Amino acid sequence: MSKELAGLLLEQRRILQDIESIYSEVVLLERAIVERQLAISALNAYKTVVKGRDALVPIGGNIYLPSRLIPDQKALIGVGANVYLSKEIDEALSDVQRALENLNNMYKNRLEILEQLRRKYDELTAVIAELRMKQEGKK
Repeated sequence: MSKELAGLLLEQRRILQDIESIYSEVVLLERAIVERQLAISALNAYKTVVKGRDALVPIGGNIYLPSRLIPDQKALIGVGANVYLSKEIDEALSDVQRALENLNNMYKNRLEILEQLRRKYDELTAVIAELRMKQEGKK
């Protein structure tokens, strides 16, 4: 195997690792986007709550506890490191919408990078195939 071919194969492997890494980020971003969309929906629904309305509250692990909603309460927003801020519903809604916008921008950016890497990978694959055919012809 020539040094040129070995170098191209190494570059191809590196690009494939980058593709896998970016794809993992895309999957995580998709999940975060869905969570923010659900939060926006829940906050909008909460704004119209009738006092004492029953609801199921998710506590994780696909487990829900029955609860009664109290209208006109503030929302607790996690800001990291187990720190929460109490905010009015409209302010919380604005924060979540802003976070969703940022996540969507990051998602679009990662998709663009992924597409560039895929094109580069395909081009490199074609060059490698051509180089291998030339080497096979010399034997």
